[in-house]
Order: sequence, then C-alpha cells, then structure tokens
Amino acid sequence: MLLVSGMGYAQSTTKTFQRDDKTYLYEEFNEVTEPRALLVLFNGGSGIASGIPRESSLADSAVNYQIKTIGIDQSEFYLTDSTYHHIREIILHVMNENSIKNNLFIGGFSLGGFTSIRLSEKATEQKDSVMIPNAIFAIDPPLDHLEMRNYCLRELERVCSNEDANRLGKGEANWILDYYQQNFGPLEQDSSSYINHSCFTASSSNGGNARFLNSVPVKMIHEIDIMWLIEERCRDLSDANVLVSSKFINYLYDHGNKNAIISLTTNKGYRSDGRRHPHSWSIADPIETLDWLMKYIQ
Repeated sequence: MLLVSGMGYAQSTTKTFQRDDKTYLYEEFNEVTEPRALLVLFNGGSGIASGIPRESSLADSAVNYQIKTIGIDQSEFYLTDSTYHHIREIILHVMNENSIKNNLFIGGFSLGGFTSIRLSEKATEQKDSVMIPNAIFAIDPPLDHLEMRNYCLRELERVCSNEDANRLGKGEANWILDYYQQNFGPLEQDSSSYINHSCFTASSSNGGNARFLNSVPVKMIHEIDIMWLIEERCRDLSDANVLVSSKFINYLYDHGNKNAIISLTTNKGYRSDGRRHPHSWSIADPIETLDWLMKYIQ
C-alpha cells in the first residue's frame, strides 16, 4: 500500500481570496480563455498541491481542452465537514470567477485520489448539486481504512532483506497506525469511524460510502508491476491498492454504474527525477485522462 508521491511544465501560482474574514488559498496551474470546465486536482503524500505540475502535465494538456485547472491542499486521511466546505468555497469561487457552469471534474493521486472520491461521495450524499462532479478519476489511491490498517499490521510483521524497504515500510505503517489511533480510536472497540471515513468498505455488503457514487462516472488508474513490488518492497499483489480498487469498481458496476471503470497501465510509472515507480502521477496519461473526462462534459 503506497501513499507517498509523468512530468509537467506548468507553473503553480498561489492564489488567495477573502470570504467572511477568512483567507482561502489554492494553486492555479494554467490560464484558459473562456474555459468550458474546471478540473480540481489533489496531490498525494503531504497533499501539497504546488508539487503537482512537477509530476504531471495534465494542466498543460488541459489548456487545449479549454479546461481550467487548479490544485487544493489536503493532507488528512479523512474529510471533515469543515474541510469539505473549505474546498467548496474555493471551487465555487474559481467557477464564478471564470464563468464556468455545470462542468466540474475532480481527480488526484494516492491520498489525493482518496480525497477526490470522498469529496464526491459527500457532495452526492448531501445532494449538493453544485459540488457533484461530472466525472472523477483517482490514481492508485487507498480507499478502505479497514484494509489499510490490516496492511499496516502485515507490514510490521514482514521480514524484508531490503533494508531501505524494511525501514520505509515499517516507518509508514507505524505512522498510519498512530494516525488512526489518534483520529479514529481503537478499532477493537469501535470500527464506525474507520468505515464512515472510508471511500469504500470491501467487507460491507452495501459498499460503505461507495453507494453514493452509483451515478457518477469514476475512473481508477493503476499500474501493476509485481516484480517491482517484490524487488523494491518485498510486497506482493495483495499489498497493492489495485486489489481494493477492483472490488470498488466491481461494486459500482454491479449496482448500475456502467461508467465506473478501472484502467491498468504498463511501464508508465516514473517520478520527475527519473526514478521508476509504478505509484506515480505519470501513470495517468494526460490525453487519455482528459479524453475520458470530456465524454461527460455538458
């Protein structure tokens, strides 16, 4: 299971505005004359949006589609009501400022993919029509906090001859388990917070929060490189985010969402510094992704 954060040339410009004595901040990734749609991107790792253009050229390519593209910081493993309304204010501000109506796309990588899905679920659950996106995409995100916790426990028990992988994996696992303990409490006493804050609960017959996405087009993007997992992390396919994603899409498709798809790539995963890494922004081909989004423009 990978959370930490392809390559772009767009510049990130920090924009701010005031609303009710509160300052809002977002990153502007491109300039579009008379945009037809707004694309909101969320990053992985620390969730800092300004790093996105370095890893993906989505915003560059979006200009040719007349799609305004911005990024919003979001670093938590769950979406509170206050965070939802904070993001909502930014999206509405940018849409109003650019005279964009009815065409909202949302996407992200890793934790940012989680945020994209969870934000859309909350909008649908609350019948917040202005925030329900035309379509969403998520790049190799974690979805299920129960499964993530189980993964962390497996990681702590894993014996790996690769010392760097061993240190990295156990450090991440301990950090996530501490985060869960502080924010969700002991799972043994109450699992409700883990389920309520997940995008999808694989062990639940009703899919958890996934039931709110039966009418929203969803594209999950993953790259499977089993030998990379084995050689670099001492992991196997059961530790990959794609396993839960396949269950998520299967649930949506079986419940009537025929616009829910999963896309698998090969040898596209590279970080901006040239490192091979199947868990990267670069597995989402900009043209393919934007072509898919445009199928749902109004």
